[in-house]
Amino acid sequence: MQQQDGLYSGNFVLPYDYAAVFTQISHKDICAAVSDTEKLELLMPRERVFYKEDIDKNQSRASVTDKFGRIFKKRFGAPLTARQIDRIRWHLFPELRINVAPVQQNLFEPPAGESSQGEGEQLPSVPLQTPDIIKVMDMQQEIVARSMGGGHRVIHGVAGSGKTLILGMRASYLAENTEKPVLVVCFNIPLAGKIRSMVEAKGLSDKIQVFHYHGWCKHLVEQYGIELLPEERAKQYDCHVFAVERAVGEGRIPCGEYGGVLIDEGHDFLPEWLRLLARMPDENDDLLLVYDDAQSIYHNGDGLGFTLSGVGIKAQGRSTILRLNYRNTKEIIGLAYHFFEKRKQLQREGGKSAQLVEPEAAGDSGTSPFIKECASWAEELDYFERCLGKWRQDGIPLNDMAIICHTREQCSDICARLDAAEIPYQGLQNNAAKHDYRPEKDAVTVCTMSISKGLEFRRVMVMGISAMSNAKKTGEFIKQLYVAMTRAQSYLMITLSGSNPVSNHLRSSYQEWNNWKNA
Repeated sequence: MQQQDGLYSGNFVLPYDYAAVFTQISHKDICAAVSDTEKLELLMPRERVFYKEDIDKNQSRASVTDKFGRIFKKRFGAPLTARQIDRIRWHLFPELRINVAPVQQNLFEPPAGESSQGEGEQLPSVPLQTPDIIKVMDMQQEIVARSMGGGHRVIHGVAGSGKTLILGMRASYLAENTEKPVLVVCFNIPLAGKIRSMVEAKGLSDKIQVFHYHGWCKHLVEQYGIELLPEERAKQYDCHVFAVERAVGEGRIPCGEYGGVLIDEGHDFLPEWLRLLARMPDENDDLLLVYDDAQSIYHNGDGLGFTLSGVGIKAQGRSTILRLNYRNTKEIIGLAYHFFEKRKQLQREGGKSAQLVEPEAAGDSGTSPFIKECASWAEELDYFERCLGKWRQDGIPLNDMAIICHTREQCSDICARLDAAEIPYQGLQNNAAKHDYRPEKDAVTVCTMSISKGLEFRRVMVMGISAMSNAKKTGEFIKQLYVAMTRAQSYLMITLSGSNPVSNHLRSSYQEWNNWKNA
C-alpha cells in the first residue's frame, strides 16, 4: 500500500484526513450546551465537523461533497485500484472480513531429488503458494448487512456467499440497539458452536443467545419449568419441540421476549418451527431468515415446500439473493455446481427438482479437485493416512483439516486411525462432541456429510461414497455430497471405491467438467 515512485515514493498510497459527524446534533445545540465556544472551536473546528444541518435531507449532494473537498485537501493523481480499496476496507472494518483460505495446494510434493512415484502411482504436485489474506464482503453484501431495515427480512444465498457472516453482523447490530436478548437459531449443532464462537469473539455472549432449534426448545422447557406429557416423551428427540409448541399455545411460554430473531439454515426448518419463531420478536418485529435450497438435506423434497407468508414471515419485497461464492476456489465450486445441477438426469420423468440459484465464483483460482480411485474402503483409509501424514509434514494446522464421510461408522474408522496415530480430533459423529465443538481447537474435524453443513475448512477429504448404495435415495445423497464438497475452501480430495449411482454420477460429472475446463 505504498507509492512506488515519484515525489512521495514509499509513502502511503492514498491521502487521509479526519472529520467528525453528528447526525442528531445541530451546531446551535452544541454551542448552547458548552460554556466556552472558543475552546469548542479549538477542540472541534467547525470546518471539520458535519452537524445535523450539514447532512440534512434538504442539503444538496454538491454541498456535502464540497465540504468533504475542503477537509480532504490533498490529491493524488492515480485512482485506487479495486484491490487497494478492498485492502483498506479490510483494515477499517474487521466485521467485513471473510476467512478465505489460500489457493489449493499440492497433496504430495516430493523432497528434492526424490521421485513423486509411490506404489506405482503418480501423485499430484504443485508448488506451495502464499495465501492472500485480504478478502472482504463485496459491496452488495456490505450494503445488505449495513442497511438492512427492521421487520422481516429474507436472504437466499448460494453456499459460501457469506450468509452467516451477514447474519452475524445483523445480530451484533441488534444486540447493541436493544435491551432484550437477541436469538440466533440454526439446525446443525456444530454450526451453533461455530456461531457461538463468533459471538464470544465479539464479546456479545451476554446479549446474543445461540442455539440449534432442538437445543433452544430444551432451554425453554427448563427455563419455564414445563413438564413433558407422556405422549411428548414418546417423541424422544422431538419431545421438547412438542412441549414448547403446547406451552406457547397455553401462554406458559411468552412471546415477544427477544429484541430480534435470526434464523440460519432456514431450508432445514419445518414450517411449524418457523411459525413459532415468527412470534418470538418483540414489538419491533426484527426477524431475519437465511437459506439455500441446494442445502436442504434433512427433509424430503426440494426447496422450502411452503410459502413464507404461510408461516407468518412477512418479507414480500424485502428479500435479497446472494449469488457470489467466496468460500471455495473457482474449481471447487465449478465442479460442485455441475455435479449438483446435473442430478436432474437421474430423477424420474416429471420429478420435482429445486430451482437452484446458480453460484458465481468470486474466489481465487486453484488446482482442480482430485478424485482418488481405491479398490476398497480399507484402501481409502490407507490413502487417508498417507494424505494426513503429508499435510502434517507440510505444517498444515490440524483445525484446517476435515474428513467428511457418509456414515457414522466410517467416521469411527477414521477416528480409530487418528487415535492410533495419537492425532487430536473432534469426532462429530458423537453427540457429546457435537455439542462441545470448537472450530478454533487444534484438532482434525471428522464428521458426516449431514453434520458438515454450515462449516468450512481449508482442506477437505470426502470419503465413503461407496456406502451410498440405496438407489431410491440417490437425489438425497447427491445433495449431501454437494454440501460436503462445498465445505472445502481451497483443497478438495475425494476417494472412491466401488460403483453405485452416486459415485458413477460423480465420475461422469468430473469427466465432463474437466473436458469443459480444458477445452
